[in-house]
Amino acid sequence: MKNLRGSRRGLSPLIATVVLISATIVGGMLVYNYFQKSFSSVTARSGALEISATAEYLNQSSKLVHLVIYNTYNTPINITKIKGIESSGVSTTVNLIGSESIHILIPSGGKYSTILVVPNTTVAIYVNYKIVGSGNILQSNPVSLS
Repeated sequence: MKNLRGSRRGLSPLIATVVLISATIVGGMLVYNYFQKSFSSVTARSGALEISATAEYLNQSSKLVHLVIYNTYNTPINITKIKGIESSGVSTTVNLIGSESIHILIPSGGKYSTILVVPNTTVAIYVNYKIVGSGNILQSNPVSLS
């Protein structure tokens, strides 16, 4: 009778090495993919408010400003004030035409566009806003009108 132990052979060391390297590469790709998804969800959650503004002279004392606000947060935001910075450094509230108060709700990933009339001395625009569900009032970075 044959010795069964002697007839069994293991994997060749070369094949075993290829299998181990392949398993390591696949495992590394899975871990990389997991952390990449985690990182992108954290950055998307932090979000930001992006604003752009272009200005044209309307007359000797006024500018016409086209303001576009992009909400990159994962939650809606509520615009509470649009502010202008004068050349003297003083900050003033800019009212929408025909409205004294501003409460604009921008959904997640949405944008809002409006036309403003501001004095010629206004050099920058920024926005005060709240993230829905939060009581904190935040402020965007000023955007130059030059």
